[in-house]
Amino acid sequence: MSAVKRISLVISASLLVLLVLYGVSRYVVSWENNYSWNEMDWNQDGTNTLSEVLEASDVGRRAGSKGGKHCIEYYSLKDGLTVRMECPK
Repeated sequence: MSAVKRISLVISASLLVLLVLYGVSRYVVSWENNYSWNEMDWNQDGTNTLSEVLEASDVGRRAGSKGGKHCIEYYSLKDGLTVRMECPK
């Protein structure tokens, strides 16, 4: 095996490992937010996709109010904008 092929293989493998570690770290952060599966269903279609689980690492939870009701507000950590508001019916 030539040196160029060996270096290409090492670089490719390293990039793959970094990508996997990044995905795993986002998944772990999502779980540490203690969201239930229903809470991570951001588009509320009844199913959780991998992207929705990973999005949970970028979403915070805080108390809010809407129409005089006490609600839970899910907001984007990067800009503080509301992602979803859940209020009792």
